[in-house]
Amino acid sequence: MPATDPRFATLCTENGNTLLGCATAPRRPAHGVAPGAPANATCDLGPNDDCDPVFDTSIATFRSNDVSNYNSLQVRFEKRPTHGLQFQAAYTWSHALDDASSASLGSQNAGDFRLQTDPLLEYGNADFDVRQRFVLSYAYDLPFGKNKAFGGNTSGILNQIIGGWQVAGITIATTGNWYTPTDISTNLSTSDGGGEVASASRPNVVGNPNAHPCVPGTLFNTCAFATNTVIGSFGNAGRNIIQGPGVQNWDISLFKIFPIREQMHMEFRAEFFNAFNHYDPEFDNPGSFNSNIATQHGLDETAAETGCTNGNPNSNCAFGFAQAAHDPRFIQFALKFYF
Repeated sequence: MPATDPRFATLCTENGNTLLGCATAPRRPAHGVAPGAPANATCDLGPNDDCDPVFDTSIATFRSNDVSNYNSLQVRFEKRPTHGLQFQAAYTWSHALDDASSASLGSQNAGDFRLQTDPLLEYGNADFDVRQRFVLSYAYDLPFGKNKAFGGNTSGILNQIIGGWQVAGITIATTGNWYTPTDISTNLSTSDGGGEVASASRPNVVGNPNAHPCVPGTLFNTCAFATNTVIGSFGNAGRNIIQGPGVQNWDISLFKIFPIREQMHMEFRAEFFNAFNHYDPEFDNPGSFNSNIATQHGLDETAAETGCTNGNPNSNCAFGFAQAAHDPRFIQFALKFYF
């Protein structure tokens, strides 16, 4: 029986409003203890039960009828080397939409299907949707030293000091990816997510999630969501409606050439990754694919009731708060001899 059936709510609450009382499709023979199991064996669907695998198993499915589209404006400007300077700038303004992005392999975006019979219900921003992206790469031979604009007549030790310097780098600035709010405080629709997400229940939307955060320190407006309490429904929060934090990164390199002979020279390199140590927060560690605690909505309470040290009025203290960040500044030096 689908959760949208009018009888669902009545049948679901006959057993104390628990999922065990929810009316679902009839199973094959009732869960049975495996043959040869001890006399005290149980089959309660727990992690360490003794259920007969003949009955208690699953059938994996894989569907390939997804819908997606991508539109973009792409602009590139390039300056070829003149006077020691060259650079290339590229800007992309785009929008990617689909109804599934992760092929049931798990995703921090948590956008798995709520209703398997209606996948288009999840049509929205793709997990990899980045609305704006700017990339600048450049290299500049500093105009100092022999045959340069400044100190062109220098030689010897002075030229070794002021000449042969080059600066290069790559700058990237992007808007954030999109994420789906899930609700861990209730599951009134027996939604299984259809992928690696254990539950695809969603909260209800009562405001703009991308408005100014209502709780200091959060990355989006957590007050835009409320716990869904309607039995047989999924919550009306759509897929990938929360825009995550953007990224700004500067990688800069400084080179110095020390000429020795016609076919020999030394090269000194100083490389600065995230040179300005810009803080780029993330909802979760990049290595985590199956969950995203920062977008999991819990019960709406007061800060005093939750006891959260960060003042979060949600039973999930991590809701809305960054759980990780991009790498800080790294510096490395190198010395090479060319011959």
